[in-house]
Formats: sequence, C-alpha cells, structure tokens
Amino acid sequence: MSEAPEYRQMTAGEETAVCEMVSRVFGEFVGPGYSSRGRTEFLFIGYLNATNAPILPRPFSSLAASTLS
Repeated sequence: MSEAPEYRQMTAGEETAVCEMVSRVFGEFVGPGYSSRGRTEFLFIGYLNATNAPILPRPFSSLAASTLS
C-alpha cells in the first residue's frame, strides 16, 4: 500500500522541487495530449510564474523554446 498524498502549500525553498514535480507529472500524464507548442507554452508560463518574471505578450513561443532549452 502506498502513502496517502500530503496536500499543503509550498514553503520557501521548495520552488525548484515543486516545479520539477509539476513538469514531470505534466510531461507524463497531461502533456502528451497537447501539441508541441501547447507543451512549451505550459512549461514556459510555469517558469515565468516560478521566477516571478513578467508575462510577455504573444507570440513568445520562440523565446519560450530558447529559455527552456
């Protein structure tokens, strides 16, 4: 039997681990249903939110691809 999941707010210092977990879960379970552009934009918006970077006007996919590489 596996452990029950723990639900709580992220605390300071956990940003990297949380972003990595979200990226892993998205890539395995959700992302395959999206286009390449959709996957890139999802991960790019997550990156912007995690780093408190300003949201850029569209189109930003080429910037997203270079940032996530």
